[in-house]
Amino acid sequence: PMPVLAETDELSINEVDFKVYENRIMHHTDEYDDEEQLILRRGQNFSVEIALSQPVKKVDVAFRFTLRKRIGGKRHTLTLINNNVPVSDSHVQTSVDLPANMHVGRYSFLVGVRTPSQHMAFFDKDDGCTVLFNPWCKEDDVYMEDQRGLKEYVMNESGGIWVGSHRRNRPMRWDFGQFDMISLETALFLIEKIPNRFRDQAALVIRHLSSALNSEDNNGVLEGNWSGDYA
Repeated sequence: PMPVLAETDELSINEVDFKVYENRIMHHTDEYDDEEQLILRRGQNFSVEIALSQPVKKVDVAFRFTLRKRIGGKRHTLTLINNNVPVSDSHVQTSVDLPANMHVGRYSFLVGVRTPSQHMAFFDKDDGCTVLFNPWCKEDDVYMEDQRGLKEYVMNESGGIWVGSHRRNRPMRWDFGQFDMISLETALFLIEKIPNRFRDQAALVIRHLSSALNSEDNNGVLEGNWSGDYA
C-alpha cells in the first residue's frame, strides 16, 4: 500500500475531478437531491481525472477509503491501487473498481499518486463519498435480476399502502422519499451505529438496523403503539 507521506516539492496534485454527475448516473444515484455529493454503489467502477503540477509519463494511483463510524472498534480502511497509469498533458484518467463486498456507509477519501522515481503527492476529498448496496451487481448480496422489480422497489418514489381495519380498508398514496437527503442521512446515521465488521453483509446490516430502529430498547427512530387505541 502507498504510505501517507508529506507532499514533495517535485510533484503535487492541482485538482481531482471526481466526475460526480457522470458517476452518479452510472451508479443509479443521480436522483438523490444533493447533486454535489459523490454517492456510489459497490461492485461497480467510477472514473476520476487527476491534474498534476507537472508532466510525467506514468504514475501509480492509490485510492484510500476509511469508513466513518460512531462507535468504538477497529478502523476499517480499504486501499485500491492502479499501477502504471499513463499521463497525458499532466492529466491522469483512471477508474476505480469498488469490491462487491465493500462495507456500506460514508467514507473519508484520499487520492495519492507515485511516479517511477518515487515522487508522491496526495489529495484529500474533504466531503468523502458514500457507498451503497448495489442491486444491479450480480456479486452483491442484494442483486435483483428483474428490471421491473428494480424500477418498482428501488427507483419508484411513490406507491400505495392500505389503511383501516380488516373489514373497512382502502388504499392511500404514500411518498417513499428515498432520494430525499434527509432519508439518506438518517439511514447513514443508523448504519454508523453498526460495528464495522458487520457492514459488508446485507442480512447483518438489516438485522442490526431493525434493532437500531426500536425506540424502547435502543433509543431508536420508531415508537410502537400497543395501547389498543389505534384511531
